[in-house]
Amino acid sequence: MANPVVYVVEDDEAVRNALALLICSQGWEVRVFDSASAFLEAGLPPKESLPCLLLDLDLGDMNGAELQEYLQAQEHNLPTIVVTAKPDHSLARRASDAGARAVVSKPFEATDLIREIEQALRPAS
Repeated sequence: MANPVVYVVEDDEAVRNALALLICSQGWEVRVFDSASAFLEAGLPPKESLPCLLLDLDLGDMNGAELQEYLQAQEHNLPTIVVTAKPDHSLARRASDAGARAVVSKPFEATDLIREIEQALRPAS
């Protein structure tokens, strides 16, 4: 069985790179995107690949809540963790309402984010 893949959609290059390093350090595959449109242009991940999505809210084109709503409308229930500096913002609530499983506040503890990713990567029982 292949390693789980964690998709990161984050427009801040430094944060994107730090997340990629953290994810790789856990032995997971990582694919990074600087915008929602770049993520969508790459094609939705196959459901059988056990993916997880780390999603920033404040993106330049389509915001993270809009992307999560789009995924929900496509019935693509990708386990999503929102990573944001504004956890109480209406966009975070919209993303949660559209199926995001967790909202993690920036700055975050690496162990907390790893725990959330581990839970998201567990197959549904």
